[in-house]
Amino acid sequence: MSSSYPTTAAGYFARKPGAVRRSLSAALTAGANTPGFDTFLRLATAEASAKYRHRERVLDDWQLGAYGPCRMRLDFLPRMGDLDVPTLWLVGQNDELVGAGEMQAAAAASGGRLETIPDAGHMATLDQPQYFAALVGEFLHDP
Repeated sequence: MSSSYPTTAAGYFARKPGAVRRSLSAALTAGANTPGFDTFLRLATAEASAKYRHRERVLDDWQLGAYGPCRMRLDFLPRMGDLDVPTLWLVGQNDELVGAGEMQAAAAASGGRLETIPDAGHMATLDQPQYFAALVGEFLHDP
């Protein structure tokens, strides 16, 4: 890792808590009105500071290897048919990072079930925790 790297993205978020707030708020359908937002913000800000302090990158290593310019480098779609367990695919209705078409393709290729979570973005677990938990609970009870 470059010694100057932490002064870029990790350093930016560590020194600019407002940027963490804006980023987190933009990723949630209800923004700062999301129940528990202050707790999520505190945890995200602490993580940003710790990553900077320990000279870690903002993204984890697996993320750095998986993402390419404007698209994912990894494509597991051809291997989805190899799954021999029931699968549940969940996507937030307002998810701007993972497209509905990609989720439909993955669910179809795996023979799985796709559910769209209304009024949820990329962080559906935070936007609609009860709805999310109900879908997962139902799936685990009767896949």
